[in-house]
Amino acid sequence: MQGESVGATILGCSGAVLLPDEARFFARARPWGFILFRRNVENAAQLAALMTKELAQLTAAGMKPTAGDIRCIAFGHIARMAIWNLRPVWRTSRPTAEKLEAIRQAMDGIATIEDVRAALEEGQPVGTVGIQRKNNDNQEQANAVAF
Repeated sequence: MQGESVGATILGCSGAVLLPDEARFFARARPWGFILFRRNVENAAQLAALMTKELAQLTAAGMKPTAGDIRCIAFGHIARMAIWNLRPVWRTSRPTAEKLEAIRQAMDGIATIEDVRAALEEGQPVGTVGIQRKNNDNQEQANAVAF
């Protein structure tokens, strides 16, 4: 498989920092992309670092992300990670107001938009995100939260 793309493969990250074995694996596997989970982002500064790379890629492609685009990218990452974290305790029978409050609390536990904005403005370098291959029976590949 040396130097060949593995095609459509689900990949997740082992943690918030890329490990040497993971780097070697991905250099060989050449995946099309990665799925990030809550365990991959420790704080707003790290999310901002990830977003800085995404915004640079958009700019390099000739796009000019607006403040609204940046908010949407931040909220997208935060909401997806929060909902993923809620999966083990999610109950569809709960009243909508309770579900929305649970999502808000889970999102704020990851980062607020103000935290991310401040970290983006500071532009401080932070750690990179690591990745690790997951096998098909991994618990985290189950369906997303149902509303």
